[in-house]
Amino acid sequence: MEFGNGVSLVGNVVPIEIVCHKGARISIGDHTFINYGSSISAHKNITIGRHCLLGHYLRLLDNNEHGVEQHDVPTPSAPIMIGDRVWIGSCVIILPGVSIGDHAAVGAGSVVTKASLRIVWPLEIQLAYCGNYQPNSPAPHRAHLHAGGSHRI
Repeated sequence: MEFGNGVSLVGNVVPIEIVCHKGARISIGDHTFINYGSSISAHKNITIGRHCLLGHYLRLLDNNEHGVEQHDVPTPSAPIMIGDRVWIGSCVIILPGVSIGDHAAVGAGSVVTKASLRIVWPLEIQLAYCGNYQPNSPAPHRAHLHAGGSHRI
């Protein structure tokens, strides 16, 4: 586990759970804030950028823990990457393989699966599904934010 300078963990209301399984890596960038009740569990790799604000009861899981029928067989892991200056609202769940680009915002209560978020222009987020995503190609869907408002993805 790596924590940058000025990382702030607020676990005085409800503890924060950070689990780094054998051979896994968790990296949290400088001046990132993680609110109470959050849970971060890495079987492979979770990277959180600098100056991020992560809301309470956040869940970051790079592995689905176990199968429905075979509890002793682990499922494949996929890294989670969160860029710099990302805001993630409360009660958000981010599942394996998700990449969130710099300056993105994820609204409260969102469940982010198999997606890559990146800022295209100010107040516009481009959502591209990983299975079809090519870094320099247009995304299949766009969601627009309005000034002063928020958008749930």
